[in-house]
Amino acid sequence: AIILYGIPNCDSCKKAVTWLKANGHGYRFHDLRADGPPEASQIRGWCKRLGWENILNRRSTTYRALTPDERVIESIEDAVGLIVRYPLLLKRPLIESASGFVAGFDPDQLTGILPHA
Repeated sequence: AIILYGIPNCDSCKKAVTWLKANGHGYRFHDLRADGPPEASQIRGWCKRLGWENILNRRSTTYRALTPDERVIESIEDAVGLIVRYPLLLKRPLIESASGFVAGFDPDQLTGILPHA
C-alpha cells in the first residue's frame, strides 16, 4: 500500500497525486490536518533513514510561527516531538510504500520505491 502524507492544497502534494495517478499507482492520502500526525515511532524511523533535517519543513509557515525556543532542534527526538505537535512541519509530500519512502516530490526517487504498474 502506498500512503501519501500531506495536505490537499499543497502544490507538491498535488503534483505527486497527479504523477501517481498518471503512472497507475493507487494510494491512500493521509491529510496531516484532518487525520493528524503519523505515529511518533514512524516519524522517528523516517528521521533515522533520511535525517531529521530532511524530514522537517523549515520553509513552512508553521515553522516560521514557532517560538525561538521551539526552533532549537538538536536531535531526532526534538524533531519528532515538534512534528507530532505540529504535523504540518513534516516535509510534504512524504510518500511511503513497502519498499521505502521519499520526502518531497521527486519522480526519480518515487520510481525507486514503487512497484511497477
